[in-house]
Amino acid sequence: MTDEFVLDELLAALEAAQRGEDGYDDAVRVETLCQRTGWSQTRVRARLRELLAAGNIECVRIPYRNISGNLSRVPAYRVIRRDDVK
Repeated sequence: MTDEFVLDELLAALEAAQRGEDGYDDAVRVETLCQRTGWSQTRVRARLRELLAAGNIECVRIPYRNISGNLSRVPAYRVIRRDDVK
């Protein structure tokens, strides 16, 4: 059973964090969501799965430079705006 407030809170954090991370204005990594919400990665991922299943967000891959300096593509999430749906 999911608390609707918790999902709304994560959606709000996603929208607030969508401000130019790694050149992608609308995609946010799990790490950033954890920092913004104070939640664990496990909790954030569980809520993201629910939002994905409900069609509220989508997963994309964005470039990210890791600690060793290598560039790779990592999962990030963005809100699907209803006006974007065709």
